[in-house]
Amino acid sequence: MRRALIALALLTALQLTGQEQYQEQITVERILLDARVTDFAGEPVLGLTTVDFTVKVGGKPAQVESVEWIPETIAAREIAAIHEETRGELDMPAPKGRLLVFFFQTDFARNTARITGQMHALPYAEKIVELLEPEDRVAVLSFDSHLKFRLDFSSDDEKVRDAI
Repeated sequence: MRRALIALALLTALQLTGQEQYQEQITVERILLDARVTDFAGEPVLGLTTVDFTVKVGGKPAQVESVEWIPETIAAREIAAIHEETRGELDMPAPKGRLLVFFFQTDFARNTARITGQMHALPYAEKIVELLEPEDRVAVLSFDSHLKFRLDFSSDDEKVRDAI
């Protein structure tokens, strides 16, 4: 009870002096990133390891912890599944479709440069939606002043387009 009264008194004092300060901090422990690496003919480059990638977050080098090749099409994933079965039994089968998360950072302040960038990104997102396979599922999130959950994982292209 005493702590609550002290906190209330401090809050009231800050409001009266006009010295309210807000601080927002987001800490990201791990980032999962999908990358499609192809040669000049558009064929996937196989056998890549963590040392083959250089990643920077906020301009600072980040450690790549693992690399996994995921076949691009349903047919290729079925072939890969046959090879995976020969390596050993899994407790739970992996889903056949891909899980994709579209994350849009919107501009709460409506900064012209950012809005222009967001508008340029939309056709690329539309192209990705066009390339989705029937078993793929997409979730859509956005962030301006807070995180907004726009769409849970769905394979409905129209719902994905509406959320984007």
